[in-house]
Amino acid sequence: DFVVNLADGRRYLKTRIDLMLCDAEVLAVSTYLGARMSEIKDLVVSELQTLNSEQLRDQKERELLRQRLLRRVESILPNDNKEWEDPNPIKKVLITEFYLQ
Repeated sequence: DFVVNLADGRRYLKTRIDLMLCDAEVLAVSTYLGARMSEIKDLVVSELQTLNSEQLRDQKERELLRQRLLRRVESILPNDNKEWEDPNPIKKVLITEFYLQ
């Protein structure tokens, strides 16, 4: 769960973001990501705070946000990974709650 002030300073966003992981790699990847949860939260908050309320009302902008978050979270995965077979084990960023006020 995340609660952030938006860039326009008038509104805030409360949202829940989940990651869809490769089924075959879910245990190894979730363990790896769990150990880096503070870093992931920092990346997500930093990205969310750059947005304004108008951007978040636009469905296309929200899809772009999902893609940016995916790239940012993938950036913390090891480049020379030998723990799991799939080089891109994070399949999707899911926004499961979204409250703009």
